[in-house]
Amino acid sequence: IITEEGSYVALTQNGVIIDAGLVSNNGVLTLDISSIVSLDSLEVVVSKQNKIPYFGDIQIISPNGVFLSNSNNSFIDVIGNLDGAIDFNEVIEVDATIKNYGNLTANGVYANLTCNNNHINLIKDSSNWGILTAGSSLLINGAFKFEIDGSVPDQEVVQFQLEIFDQQSNSWISYFQIQINSPNSILNDIL
Repeated sequence: IITEEGSYVALTQNGVIIDAGLVSNNGVLTLDISSIVSLDSLEVVVSKQNKIPYFGDIQIISPNGVFLSNSNNSFIDVIGNLDGAIDFNEVIEVDATIKNYGNLTANGVYANLTCNNNHINLIKDSSNWGILTAGSSLLINGAFKFEIDGSVPDQEVVQFQLEIFDQQSNSWISYFQIQINSPNSILNDIL
């Protein structure tokens, strides 16, 4: 779930709580839905102090066929201070995992990364995964690479879109976010 830091998110199915949690400072919350036993829709509630609660439904579908999604990412600052954090004026490599949640093999799997933020310059925006058998996942080290502008505001949250394709011209869209560290200085009047 991608939403504002400090939001509380709850998932229920037929009045039974599936999972719930507090969104961390990176705006992302992962909830465990492994206890779902039916294809009935999930109800989601997102609440935060001084905000209007969000109520919605998530349709559960049977994974017949191929169903691909970006299941995990790691970020490595390959040019910068190499501290493992995502900072201004750095080049970041993304180690990306795609999983086939379906029950058939996916052939010719590849993905394209896009970002509409002016502070991000995509250096490597596509990568190939090849074949993903049913239920398997595959990590590609250095799947994507981007550069962060030096004028990015501190704690800027940037969203990326990953469109995944197979050779049958099917496509799936996944999203992920990063939060960027940058100096937070205020210049006072100079005498």
